[in-house]
Amino acid sequence: MFSGYTSRHGCQKITISKEATVEKIGSGHFRFLLPDKKIIEITGMNIRGKSPGFIGIYDSKKNNQVIVTSSRVTLKGKGLSPMVRVPKGTQHIMIDDDITWLKAGQKIPRNDYVLIDDDITWLPIEIVYEPDKK
Repeated sequence: MFSGYTSRHGCQKITISKEATVEKIGSGHFRFLLPDKKIIEITGMNIRGKSPGFIGIYDSKKNNQVIVTSSRVTLKGKGLSPMVRVPKGTQHIMIDDDITWLKAGQKIPRNDYVLIDDDITWLPIEIVYEPDKK
């Protein structure tokens, strides 16, 4: 959902909810379509530094009209988790000297996370930004 506020410092926030559709365009470049048809495009994403280089927020109901852009952005969320890709067909893995049977593992629903350059980023993500001057 799109939610915004303005503080005395001019900062605003928007939340990328679990209901958002995610499109990975390239390394560190993502487009999120929110349920209210707002589009958030993030470029230069550095999830470990929790800092996207640039965001643009657009209204898809108005021919992708620019609502706001910002290069002063901070990400807040539940955090990230490193991930290891396991070759197809692997049945067992060792974690901290314990063998785990992968078939017993539970799949995490796709709308609970976003993969950002092989790191799991848990949704929702709150983006706090200071709008660029027009």
